[in-house]
Amino acid sequence: MRRGMKGAATLISIWVIFIFISTGCSREEPSSSPEENVVVRRPIAVVSQEKAETVTSTLDVSPESFSRKETREAVALIERKAGGNKKEGQGETEKGYYVTERGDSLSKIAGRKDVYGDRLKWPIIYRMNMGVLDGLAKDVTFPNTEIPAGIRLKIASSLEIQENLTKNPKDYWIINVLSAQEEEVIIPDAIRLIRNGYPAYITTADINGKEWMRLRVGFYGQKEVADREGKKLMEILGFTDIWTTKVGDIERGGFGGY
Repeated sequence: MRRGMKGAATLISIWVIFIFISTGCSREEPSSSPEENVVVRRPIAVVSQEKAETVTSTLDVSPESFSRKETREAVALIERKAGGNKKEGQGETEKGYYVTERGDSLSKIAGRKDVYGDRLKWPIIYRMNMGVLDGLAKDVTFPNTEIPAGIRLKIASSLEIQENLTKNPKDYWIINVLSAQEEEVIIPDAIRLIRNGYPAYITTADINGKEWMRLRVGFYGQKEVADREGKKLMEILGFTDIWTTKVGDIERGGFGGY
């Protein structure tokens, strides 16, 4: 009897194992599409710097990317225009000229003590060197855009400034075009005025403890002349609040001799 029970137990064990195997296989049905559950991992390729720049320039279409591209092209244009005006000695200041060095911009040059000592006098440098600098992008970055090294720029010497002030002793009338607390507001209109032949400049004033920048055009010997030019500026810029005024010796002495 014991042999019969052992035989039955063996048969039951074999039967249980058979069911387990057949059930387990049915849960692992092959995918109808072999690619569905396959993950392909490829090694990351190292991209060269040249290729990376090419890809970036193709995909990046933001305004900043266009600005960078325009600035590079503008710098190249300035170097071509300057051509024979380049000199070996960079950073050199001579009578009536300044030779740019690496990192220079209009505002940085204007702020140098051996030039004008005031970074806001960059419009004067631009006005005197439009033929060389006119290739730079005309946006709010203009005064701080780096200029290639070795470019010979015309600047007004102290002797020239004094001669100009003496030549026109009654020129005290100016046109106030725009007032703002941020230079970025003034820059585009300053550039536009200079490109239209107007001697624009930027001065500052403290009003109720706050510094304001003023975009002005001058200087004129008669109020009638300043008023007439002011009306022309309203048409050019589309402004309606341009006004004329007579300034003192300090402002005339600081900006009237250029």
